[in-house]
Amino acid sequence: MAKPSPTRASIRRIALIAALVGALLVTYFFFGDEAAPISSPPLAAQTTTVASASLANLDTPAAPTVIPKEPSLAEQIKALEASGTLPILDRSTDIKGPDQNLNGVRDDIEAWIAALPITEVQKKAAVQDATAMQKTLLVDLNDKVAQQTVGDESMAATACMSDVFMPNYQESFKLSAKIEALTANTKERAYRYIQYNQARSGSSTTYPTINSCK
Repeated sequence: MAKPSPTRASIRRIALIAALVGALLVTYFFFGDEAAPISSPPLAAQTTTVASASLANLDTPAAPTVIPKEPSLAEQIKALEASGTLPILDRSTDIKGPDQNLNGVRDDIEAWIAALPITEVQKKAAVQDATAMQKTLLVDLNDKVAQQTVGDESMAATACMSDVFMPNYQESFKLSAKIEALTANTKERAYRYIQYNQARSGSSTTYPTINSCK
């Protein structure tokens, strides 16, 4: 079976980021109560009851209707992080972010990958993909040679991910898209990522024909 030849065009990347972030952050809550059936009393009894209630309401002010306040986006994100649905990410203005072991992957993303329910080989490939993704944010936007190197490393990481997830290579694309979104998770990082893709516009990379896992 021929392997797919995925590309990392800027439009697809931005769409994946927007789709993933939207899917992760939007939560809908529905509340509803089913009223129990009530038998209707005779008409005379209904009239007396309504009249009595009307007289009582003249002396008793109606209680104000309390409408629950919808949580803000920040509160929703915080709740999703607390529940484990979303990883707790670094949101500093620093494009690089924390990397205490200097392995080229942000510490929060590395911890997230380590906790994934996948094999160690797949985790290693995911770290390779995250490393390549991180480099797209840090490469010199005026150095075409360096950009080409980063592009080749990114394609190699994509091929590696596809190999280690075979035959379910589509799962590798989904994981790569998540890594992409988590890496460009702030305004500064997303903008830098857009700049990288603009700088790479018109360039090309070759899909590896040999094992590209590191």
